[in-house]
Amino acid sequence: MKTLISLLFLALSIPLSAQDVYKGRKFFGGSFYVNSDALKDILIDGDNTDSFGKEYWNNSPFDKKQARDVQTRGKMRFDLRYGYFPMDEFAIGGDFIASSSSYNEEDTIFSMQNKSLDLMAGPFVRYYIEIGA
Repeated sequence: MKTLISLLFLALSIPLSAQDVYKGRKFFGGSFYVNSDALKDILIDGDNTDSFGKEYWNNSPFDKKQARDVQTRGKMRFDLRYGYFPMDEFAIGGDFIASSSSYNEEDTIFSMQNKSLDLMAGPFVRYYIEIGA
């Protein structure tokens, strides 16, 4: 397993070390992230037992027999980056980030929702230092 991880790290790091950071070059990058989860209050009532008679926690939001205390959360993030090298090893550029999150909670007494959308843009300045040359 350690050998596989070492080979994967080596394969991914070789292209990164070969990037040009010289005057007149441009670069473009970004990322995309999605996360979602659902939680339900745990009910221990003797109904959820395995084949050995041991009770287990059923935290599934899809189990209709349990009380209706459910929380769902979701996040999504998109990041876009563009830069230019006006001189060797010195980059300037811009970054754009769009992120969205939602939170829902349903209880036997109340229901709560919260949704947000964030848009961010800004400049960046980077100076690359050559190590081991």
